[in-house]
Amino acid sequence: MTDRKYSLTERMMFFIPGIPKPAGSKSAFPIKRKDGSLVYGKGGRQVITIVDASGKKGKEWRKTVASYGMQNWIAVPYTGKMYVDMLFLMPRPKCHYRTGKYEHLLKESSPLEHQHLQTPDSTKLLRAAEDALTGIIWHDDSQLAVSADKVWVTAPEDKQGMLITVRWGNAKNQEEERTQTETEDEKDWFGKSQVELALEG
Repeated sequence: MTDRKYSLTERMMFFIPGIPKPAGSKSAFPIKRKDGSLVYGKGGRQVITIVDASGKKGKEWRKTVASYGMQNWIAVPYTGKMYVDMLFLMPRPKCHYRTGKYEHLLKESSPLEHQHLQTPDSTKLLRAAEDALTGIIWHDDSQLAVSADKVWVTAPEDKQGMLITVRWGNAKNQEEERTQTETEDEKDWFGKSQVELALEG
């Protein structure tokens, strides 16, 4: 990776296709030898392994997020304050749709785009993305001021995913810029039923 000079305030936005997966609960287990004895490291500390309950699909999603992060951030991980906004575009379940020849149409009773009120919750989706991009875009997630939201999407499968906006630089300008960009260029992403332009490719 190459180092780079940063201006006082910079921002980037990129889209990661796929079905967002949450981070799972993490459990620690001792590592044992074949004979059942415990393994100890330097200083006599017991060696453990951390298992994420999100499973294979969760691991694949985090790999996808990390891959897109590396494609869009061509620098060493940033070590200063960063402001991160994540929008998760979630697939609708079959029960939202009609049946028969109208199976491609939503039922009148289906929730609106912004009414995603079921699992997975935003905090677990956010944590999975944070973990995936740590060491790539930012050095540690303690640097971050993060907001996250999720919406329903009626779109081809490859247009489901996560839209992420990252800002860094002069912290005094961040909140002002955040408001300004939401009413200017970001409205191109969210103005049309929040996601239509994001799904145009």
